[in-house]
Amino acid sequence: FTSAGELEVTNPTTGSAKIPFGIAMDQGKMRMDINPSKFVDPSMKKELSSMGFDRVMLIYYPGHPLRVVFPSTKMYVEAPLTNTTAIQQETGNQAARIQKTFVADEVAAGVAAKRYRLATSSTNNQSAFVWEAPGMDHMPVKLSVNNANGGNFTFTFRNIQQRQLDPRVFGVPANFTKRENVTEVIKEVALANMKKNLESLSSQFPTQ
Repeated sequence: FTSAGELEVTNPTTGSAKIPFGIAMDQGKMRMDINPSKFVDPSMKKELSSMGFDRVMLIYYPGHPLRVVFPSTKMYVEAPLTNTTAIQQETGNQAARIQKTFVADEVAAGVAAKRYRLATSSTNNQSAFVWEAPGMDHMPVKLSVNNANGGNFTFTFRNIQQRQLDPRVFGVPANFTKRENVTEVIKEVALANMKKNLESLSSQFPTQ
């Protein structure tokens, strides 16, 4: 499926922040598109754009490193993931212990859904709810978790399209260059910007 999503994080001290993203998933593969300029301080937007970080793609294949792609720079880096098998096993064990209790029929993310309370023996200090859409094979369209300290995070998925996906959705374009780390990306972009600024400056002076 593909979907437009939003993560809303609420902290009783610092307030709330909304992080929009796009997501695509298919047979364990995942791609997430994030535009940091939409949720950072306005003064940082120009800086992010100049560094080529105005858009970031996260691409994951099971058993492979996480790819962090910077489309504006046509570069990407790989971040090895360790102990993924153990993490998946633990996640499966925790999921098996979750008790799901029906609460009400509601509309969530613009679709008819059923709201359930989620609980385990170790969640006495928080409450969690999931909204599932019967018309979409009971796909979760919203998840909300409230902590005892007043904090909350909510995932919402909108404009969900359940369809066959082109494998290229999860690929890195062939003309993108791999870099060893994000520092290399920053250095290369900084040098390119410096060269462009020098060329612009030199063009303002007449040649002999």
